[in-house]
Amino acid sequence: MSRSVEGLLVVNALFGVTGFAVLWAVRGFRTWVEVVEFAGLAVMTGIACVCLGANALLPLGFGLSLPVVLGMAAAVLATAVTVGVRQRRRLPTRLGIVWRRPSPGEAAVAGFIGVVVAFLLLDLRLARVLPLGSYDGWWFWIPKAKGIYYYGGLDEQLLRSLPEQAAPLFIPSLQAIDFRFMGSTQAVPLALQYWALFAAFVFAAAAILRRFVPAWLVWPFLALVAFTPEIDYRVTMAQADWPLDMYFVLAAVCLAGWLVRRDRILLLGFGFMIAATIALKREGTLLAICLVAAALLAHPRAVRAVWVPVCGVAALAYAPTVPWVIWWTTRRFTSDAASGVSPSVLRSHTHRVGPAFHLVIRLMFDYAHWFVTLPIALIAALAVLGSRDRARAVAILLLGTTVFATLGFTWILWQYTGVPLDTKQSSTPIPRAVGAIVLLGAVLAPLLIDALLRPGRWRAAPPAETTTSPHEIPAVR
Repeated sequence: MSRSVEGLLVVNALFGVTGFAVLWAVRGFRTWVEVVEFAGLAVMTGIACVCLGANALLPLGFGLSLPVVLGMAAAVLATAVTVGVRQRRRLPTRLGIVWRRPSPGEAAVAGFIGVVVAFLLLDLRLARVLPLGSYDGWWFWIPKAKGIYYYGGLDEQLLRSLPEQAAPLFIPSLQAIDFRFMGSTQAVPLALQYWALFAAFVFAAAAILRRFVPAWLVWPFLALVAFTPEIDYRVTMAQADWPLDMYFVLAAVCLAGWLVRRDRILLLGFGFMIAATIALKREGTLLAICLVAAALLAHPRAVRAVWVPVCGVAALAYAPTVPWVIWWTTRRFTSDAASGVSPSVLRSHTHRVGPAFHLVIRLMFDYAHWFVTLPIALIAALAVLGSRDRARAVAILLLGTTVFATLGFTWILWQYTGVPLDTKQSSTPIPRAVGAIVLLGAVLAPLLIDALLRPGRWRAAPPAETTTSPHEIPAVR
């Protein structure tokens, strides 16, 4: 095993320990089996905490040396332990169910889990030898990370020489931390980091969904996600698109769960994940706005019960990105986020609106890229929409986010007049951007289908706001 691979294993173990501490502080664990079940969510949470901290510290003049990285992780650990002790959390006292004679349904679930694990293992073998062919990665993400690694922080002269000067710092921070633990800036092993992110995402989504729907509904859709051609092809590339999609979907699942159950832990999870979404790419802010708007649409009259907490948490989630925004705006860095948006330019290019909208729809429903994942989810959402149970909010969340994001992507193609209206990923970001909505549909589909198959479980009104212990939210059998 090379030094680079060993370094990646160590840094992801550090992320996992940090994330476990946060999860233990906010919800606790019943059994050691449950600890294993939440390993993926722990890694995603740990990466979010450390990289959001780096995102805030870099503009303040700090670097990402080994002591700084370990100090950030230690600060999160100390805070989590303090909160956990005050909440009287305890370590698990029993192992939990490791093996029992499976029913036919559970055997099928084990089969789907085996398929996902087999795919991940095959993808791991590929990631270890896969050349880094990402154009955006070589163009600006990796050079920024190398600059942070070599210069001990943000180098203004280097950033001015690169494209996408105002792009957020989450990905360069993660890559620079990886370089620090790898001991070099050899970029090829970074594919393993992206593989770890995807593997953690799959099991994190399963851990959350299993608190609402049975495993036999969850794992077939996660297996479909794993074998989706576009995700399989691009997930290990050193870009920000798939990490953005994964954190966005986890934020949406937490928000959907909160709309159904009103558990503050899920609202806190939404805050963590949407903060990472915003800090990953500028498109993250657009997706966050679409998601929040859809949540408000799901409960248009619940201003105090829904609007205030959701908008408040989303506003706080933007805070880690503020230092970077201040840093690059005060230095007059160029940003293409506001280019070409004058009313006269938009009026002169209204002919792009129709073709742009058609392109977004075509890319979103392209079978060769996504199979039929999104149509299944949207049909289920439309079927649930006529009901009066709690799942209706999840249906509106998916439908509303899809509609708002479609309009947002159309707006991007309308205002960026230099972007050709084609399906080439080298010339337009939309083929990658629509992946967030497709992935959202795949992960929310089990909730919606469960509401159609077992409507009685979803007919009760949402409970009052609670902070629920894990003993009160077992996995659904």
